[in-house]
Amino acid sequence: MTKYWKVLVDAYTYDGKLYAWPLQLKTVAIVYNKDLFDKEGVSYPNEKWTWNDYYEAAKKIKRDTDGNGITDQFGSLVPYPSYMILMNGGKIIDEARKVCVIDKDPRAIQALKFLRKLIVDGCPTPAEQKAMEGMVGTQGFLMGKVGMVMAPTWMLTSFSKINTFKWSTTSAPMPLGGELHELYEGAALCLSKGSEHPEEAFKFLSYYGGEVGMEIFAKARNGIPGLREPAYKFFAASPYEHLQSYLDATKRMKVFTTLKYIKNTTQIMEPFGRYWDLLNLDKIDFDTAIKKMTEEINKNLKREYSEI
Repeated sequence: MTKYWKVLVDAYTYDGKLYAWPLQLKTVAIVYNKDLFDKEGVSYPNEKWTWNDYYEAAKKIKRDTDGNGITDQFGSLVPYPSYMILMNGGKIIDEARKVCVIDKDPRAIQALKFLRKLIVDGCPTPAEQKAMEGMVGTQGFLMGKVGMVMAPTWMLTSFSKINTFKWSTTSAPMPLGGELHELYEGAALCLSKGSEHPEEAFKFLSYYGGEVGMEIFAKARNGIPGLREPAYKFFAASPYEHLQSYLDATKRMKVFTTLKYIKNTTQIMEPFGRYWDLLNLDKIDFDTAIKKMTEEINKNLKREYSEI
């Protein structure tokens, strides 16, 4: 396991035992459309960018290109709200106390307020995404209609197939809090204790998680291989040298994006997405959205952890 990323091994180790085979490491970087930036006369993103630089560029690129009154070009895809909070040094849940702290964390509030401004001035709104065919998810960037995205590594599988415009990457921008809390997350393969075919399953784990399998994985660019050597040798190899930003981020990793010690995370966090969507549809105001999501997440936590 010393040949694998230590943060991944640690993430899947409990009480001294490894419970899953490290498969992939995912970091975050800016991916940008060089042709679109050139067309609009906007300087490329670089490693010195701040969130405000990102916002200003997105604002300049977003416009109605054919004058028909409908915005059809956007500066950025909408970043994940949880990523923005964590990058800014904020917290969503206090895992030790099993409570949601969004409403009490100044950096969480700061990040969400900034993101709300970015969405209004630089990103497609939910209504605009719905109105434009093919603009769901990463499709807007793939079609050349979006200037940039704060992209986790898994998006590179589709981006690596782009051949209609030039694109590149650079490091995630510096948050408003003045310190970049570089994000990482992982994925792993585990063998069920009750497997009917443990030997065959373990052979697959060994192959896919070993040198040959990790080379195949690196070249697919769905993530950074859990094994370090293939990651450095193949992930950012020609013609994808511009993916080096993702490998550079591994030297600064600080925050694991996945909640390690919270059960049933998806169900517990459901109010976050629901009230965030209502806010971006202008159905509720910012303060109400924060208050409601915090209250309901805490209700879910109390239900899950009866001792609270």
